[in-house]
Amino acid sequence: MRPRIYVHPGTERMPVKSLQPFLRTPFEKNFLMDASLMTQEDARTCPWIGYGMGKGVTHHQKDISVFMIPNEMKSGLHGEMVQGFKGVDPIDRCYLDDHKLGFGGFVRWIYFSDPNDPHTDQGVFGLDWSLIHKLSSGIATSMLIAQVIIARAHAHGIPGNARVALMNPTMCEPAYLTEWKQHTRLLTVHDWSTKGSSLFCEEGTHCPKCGLSTFEKPRRFCYRCGTNRNNVFMEVCHGV
Repeated sequence: MRPRIYVHPGTERMPVKSLQPFLRTPFEKNFLMDASLMTQEDARTCPWIGYGMGKGVTHHQKDISVFMIPNEMKSGLHGEMVQGFKGVDPIDRCYLDDHKLGFGGFVRWIYFSDPNDPHTDQGVFGLDWSLIHKLSSGIATSMLIAQVIIARAHAHGIPGNARVALMNPTMCEPAYLTEWKQHTRLLTVHDWSTKGSSLFCEEGTHCPKCGLSTFEKPRRFCYRCGTNRNNVFMEVCHGV
């Protein structure tokens, strides 16, 4: 199966060979992370104020990525990007908690372009992440799915030196996740694509759900989050 990589300028998807040439376009069009749209506390601590902000989705099983370069920044762009693919809900239903198909395996992300680094663009790949949602919500629901989505997006053109952020609904990364990334040395897209695959594999030392080092000895369940690791691999590999 050949990868399907698209940019979406707000009308219809266009196939491209790589996302990389388009990642800075939102910054050039002045689509920026805007503090006025955030709570005062989030704006005070957010490190990406003033960065370019482009939205994307990736489906690791179908080998698809779409990057949106809209004419205007508005809500619902992630849902708009997946329309026309099989197995997804309409825009007005894919975000609902009681959705039927939701995002159908697509995981949402944002690419933040660094305004201070226009040449190599060591930006930030921000992945929607939560342990409590369903994967069909368009959210990475385990460290394993985060790892495979990041690796797939890397193959589709996200630079290896881009930093990774695991984002909550306010587009911020909780401090405990930042500390965990530093401890595990999973800081960049390259780190996740290489080292991450060994940490969360079936013989890995880290829980594929919560990411903690709870499988240094053979066991079936994570003693920190209680997850049966086999169930995580079934969800990621087979969509169940």
